[in-house]
Amino acid sequence: MKKRLDFLIQEFEFEILEQDCKTVCRTKTDVLRKLIRSLTAKEKPSSEGRGFRPKIFGESRSHL
Repeated sequence: MKKRLDFLIQEFEFEILEQDCKTVCRTKTDVLRKLIRSLTAKEKPSSEGRGFRPKIFGESRSHL
C-alpha cells in the first residue's frame, strides 16, 4: 500500500533536488525513494518516540 508524503523544503534545497534529477534523468519521486531506501537507523527510538537522533550527513558530534 502506497502512502503520500508532503513536506516543506527551502527553495535552495528544491533547486538542488531539481538539478540532481536532471543530471540523473530521474523524477523527484525516484530520487527521494532511492534516498529513503539508502537510510538506516543508527539508533533505535524509544517506545514513546523520544531519544531518537537521526544521523545528519556531514555532522560532527564534537560540537554537540
